[in-house]
Amino acid sequence: MVNATALVLIPVMALFARRRAVWILLGAAVAIAPVALRNWVQGGELVLISYNAGINLFVGNNARYDETVAMRPGRDWQALLRAPRLHGAQGARAASRHYVGRVLEFATSDPHGFVRLQLKKARLLLSGNEIPRNQEIYPARAYSPVLRALLWKVPFLAFPFGVLLPLGVLGLAVGIRRAPMLAAMLLTLTLVVLAFFITARYRVPLVPVLLVFAAEGARWFVSSASRPARAVTVMLLLPLFALVNLGQGSMPTRMTPDAEFGLAAWLEREGRTEEALALYRAVAWENPGYWDAWHRLGQILDGLGRRDEAAQAFRAAREAEPEHVDTLIFLADTRARAGCLEEAAEYYEKALMREPSHPLARANLQRLLTETAKGTTAGAKEACIGVGAGSPVPTKKDGQPAVEFP
Repeated sequence: MVNATALVLIPVMALFARRRAVWILLGAAVAIAPVALRNWVQGGELVLISYNAGINLFVGNNARYDETVAMRPGRDWQALLRAPRLHGAQGARAASRHYVGRVLEFATSDPHGFVRLQLKKARLLLSGNEIPRNQEIYPARAYSPVLRALLWKVPFLAFPFGVLLPLGVLGLAVGIRRAPMLAAMLLTLTLVVLAFFITARYRVPLVPVLLVFAAEGARWFVSSASRPARAVTVMLLLPLFALVNLGQGSMPTRMTPDAEFGLAAWLEREGRTEEALALYRAVAWENPGYWDAWHRLGQILDGLGRRDEAAQAFRAAREAEPEHVDTLIFLADTRARAGCLEEAAEYYEKALMREPSHPLARANLQRLLTETAKGTTAGAKEACIGVGAGSPVPTKKDGQPAVEFP
C-alpha cells in the first residue's frame, strides 16, 4: 500500500484512533516529510508524495477512457504531458489542477457519459480478471512457482480476486462490527481505486484487507452459520460469483510489448546480445509504432558495426516519432561513421532545428564541418553511394514502417 492513494487511510485511522489520532498524524508526517522535503528542494513546490494524481484522475475519467488507459510512454503520452503548459499551466501543482479541471469539465458537460463510465469502472473493479496497465501479469507465471499457485484462471473461476471478492463481501457483512476500522479502510480504498482507473496493480492494495474479511466469511459459513443461513448465503453469493467470474476469457500467454522490451533490455545487460537483438526486432516488427524498440535495435546494430541496418532502424524510429531528437542524432552518428557526411550533417541540422541548444548535436556538427573543411574525409561521398538519405525505409503492406534484416 506504499503509494500516494494510501494517504486516504490516514484520516480513517485517525478517526478510529480518537484521542490517539495525533500520534497517527505525527507518524504519517514523519514518514512523508523526507519525500515532501525532497520535492520542495528539487521542484520548489510543496508536493507531499507525487504530483501525478491529476493526470491519473484524467486518464480514468474522460470521454476516451479505453484509449487513455491503454496509452503507453511515447508520442501520445508526451503530448498529454505537454497539454498543461500549452494551456498556460506552469509547475507540477498547476499541471495537476489542469487535469482535475478537465475531469470536472467532462463530468459537467456530459453527466450521463460520466456516470456510464463510473458504472463501467465498477464492473471492471468487480472482475476476477487481472486487468493489465502496461504489463500483462499472467505470462509471468511461467517464471514463478508462487505465481502459478496464486494466480490462475479456469472456466468460471478467476483466482484470487474471483474468490476473495465474494467471500470478502460475506465477511464484511458478518464481521463489520468486529473490525469497523478495517471495513472503513477497505471501503475507502475501493472508492479511491474507482475514482481513478481499474488495473491489477492499482487494485492489489485491496487484497490484504479483503483477505481478512474473506477468511472471516469462510469461518462464519463453516462454523457459525445455521443451516437456513447457509442456504440463504449460497443463494445470495452465487450471483455474485457469477458476476465476478463469468466471461473472463483465457490467460494471455504473451507479455505486452513493454514487458518484452524490458526482457530484451535485461538480456542485453546479461551479455546475451543476440537474444536481445532478436527480441527487440520482434517487438519492433509486431509494433511498428514502438519508437523505443526501433531506437534500441538501431543502437545495438550500430555497436555491432552493421551501420546500414542501424540507419534503417533509426529511420523507422523516426517514422514512428518524427520529432524525437535522439533519433535524429543517432541517425547522424551512424551516417557519419559510414562516411555519409552530407547526410549526417542534414540530420544534425534537423536535430538542432528541433532543439537548438542540444550540446551533442551542436558539437558533433561542428566537428563534422571542421573535418570536412580540412579534407580529412576524402572519398566519403563515394563510400555511401546507395545508402543516402533518400533510401526508403521498407514498409509492410499496411504502410507501417518495417525493416528487412538478414
